[in-house]
Amino acid sequence: MKNIPAGIPRDQWTSFVDYRFKETTLEMCRRNTEIRKKQTFTHTGGSKPNSRRRAEMMAETGRRPGRAQLYLDTHKKQGGTYVNEAAKEICHSRICSEHFCCHSCLAGQSYVYVLSCINDVL
Repeated sequence: MKNIPAGIPRDQWTSFVDYRFKETTLEMCRRNTEIRKKQTFTHTGGSKPNSRRRAEMMAETGRRPGRAQLYLDTHKKQGGTYVNEAAKEICHSRICSEHFCCHSCLAGQSYVYVLSCINDVL
């Protein structure tokens, strides 16, 4: 084995390489690649859990964000554009067009009827 990364023991690197080249692992990677290609709802949230994101948003604004606000914040790029047309369509047709949803949910209030307007999205 050549080119072992610095700081990684030789036996761990060997185990990792063996795992990555197993037929079952390669098949799983191929299957996951195909599944990712079919996903239409990408997001900008990274690996941060929504519970942590919600706590950070609450610390910034002083109020608890609703599910609609979390959706909007994780489906827009930094410039304010949507990640794709599907996310834009959901926002405009299901979230922003619901008058009570925008005013209640985005204001941080958590009502059941507010959550129901985006249940099938999330």
